[in-house]
Amino acid sequence: MRSAALSCPFALTRLFSLLAHDQQLRAYMPAQVLLNESVERVGELDVPLCGQLPNDWSTWGFVVNGIVTTIFVCLGIVGNLYHVRTLGKHSNSRLTRYLRVLCIWDVTLLTCTFGFYGFVVISTGYKPWYGDITYLYMVFYPLCQVSWTGSMFVVTAISAERYLAIARPFRKLLSEARSVTKICLLLLVAVMLINLPTFFELTQVSCYDEETNREERMIWLSSLRLNKTYMLIYRIIIYPLTVNFIPFITIVFLTIKTISVRRSAISRSQNTQSLSPSLPAKQDSGTTAVLTALIVKFLLCYSMPTILYVFEYSENEELNSRLIDISNFLIVFHSATNWLIFWRWNVNKSSRSLTQSFIFTKEEAARLTYLWANTRPTEVGRDLLYTLIRANRSLALIFANNPPNQTAVKQPRDNATTNGHLCDCRLSESSRSPACEHNIQLLAKVDSHGVIVGIFCDRIIQRLSSKLEQQAIIDEIRALGRIHYSNRVPMRNTDWMLAKQYLIAKLVKDECDIDAEDIRIVNKFASFLIHEVKCGRTCAIAAEASVAYGFYPSSAYTHA
Repeated sequence: MRSAALSCPFALTRLFSLLAHDQQLRAYMPAQVLLNESVERVGELDVPLCGQLPNDWSTWGFVVNGIVTTIFVCLGIVGNLYHVRTLGKHSNSRLTRYLRVLCIWDVTLLTCTFGFYGFVVISTGYKPWYGDITYLYMVFYPLCQVSWTGSMFVVTAISAERYLAIARPFRKLLSEARSVTKICLLLLVAVMLINLPTFFELTQVSCYDEETNREERMIWLSSLRLNKTYMLIYRIIIYPLTVNFIPFITIVFLTIKTISVRRSAISRSQNTQSLSPSLPAKQDSGTTAVLTALIVKFLLCYSMPTILYVFEYSENEELNSRLIDISNFLIVFHSATNWLIFWRWNVNKSSRSLTQSFIFTKEEAARLTYLWANTRPTEVGRDLLYTLIRANRSLALIFANNPPNQTAVKQPRDNATTNGHLCDCRLSESSRSPACEHNIQLLAKVDSHGVIVGIFCDRIIQRLSSKLEQQAIIDEIRALGRIHYSNRVPMRNTDWMLAKQYLIAKLVKDECDIDAEDIRIVNKFASFLIHEVKCGRTCAIAAEASVAYGFYPSSAYTHA
């Protein structure tokens, strides 16, 4: 019989049975290697007989623990090392740093697993309990525990990172990427402290080998591991809680909360969706899907070791052995295949600024320029501004000299009020209501600002065809967003949607045949403008919050 404690560094035997009696503990150790079971006189010393190779060692164990495990270990080490190098090549974001750390833990876990039993089974055909090769158990057993715990903790951190990115985006924005290094170092310290006792759980004792007629060194549980108090406090209470149950439950909870918050956000923004899903939305959805797949795969592969902590093994010895092998292989499979998800996701490309998705081709820029040439920029700017003011009359207060709480521009009660007539005076001077004349200064400001809006759009469109101007365009639009925030421009999501619909209607309405491609291009341009203005506002909010919290503005949002 093989020991669950020795043959599996992850799934231990049923915990409470280990405290009951020494005789019950013997049921979980190989019968051939029990101390004081058989004693041979060697010189003046009494030593136990060495453990013998079980006669029922199956092909199953050799194939799963040896051949299959080794194949996946090699695949996983190569893939994870490749992504350790490439994940941070084009981006140094918080997420990519976490993923690189996860790849490092996966490489460590796979290496230790191979050293603990993969190499042993491949080289000997079985798992020996004595001889020089058992020194590998002494080295890799605690390292397997450490790497397993580290992998779980990093996945937990990734789950928390994704939840905060969706539920608390501004608070996350204040956190610089380098703080991930500090968090991972703290996790490493916690992992080492939790697993420190495992370095002292195995020992070696002398035994007598009847085949070679000489004394050998045999692997055995240390006195610490056999101590009932240690088993109760550490193996039954502390270790399962900190390594299995708390991380597992936390990951499940955060995953459910992340999905719930994201669905709520999508539901709230239904009114602001473009005619087709925007590229940033698709990209963020892809990121969420990939991380969700990573976490779900983790939960599926790590659920069996957790279950084996709770439920008692079957009395069928062969079934117990296979459950241990399957549990071990699932963990190896998880660590060996994570990089396939990252590769499929193409994280290097996805981690770049979302604005890269808005780069216009020469054909798109040329078509947009043609459509824009059929309009009058200043007229478009004025009409757009009046359209927005009519839908959101609080925007008119921005152009008044008095603050919003004063009554120079009163809130409308009916169509005869100042604001109501202001919204009716949105085209030419000839169509303006006489009731607006007393507020001519305010109207002049709106007209003047509308001209600025039109000229601004014209300048942006004329420069889109030049790739060299892309970053300058982005910086200019984001500067506008920061100005909007500093002046507290009350733009709602419905206002952005209205502006997008106006631009689409204005640029394609004069065409004889409304082309879906034209709508797509104009929609892309409008989405680009709105996205970058919002980015500028977000940068301003984050910079202001950083001062309030005592942080220095990070380049992550001051030069986003």
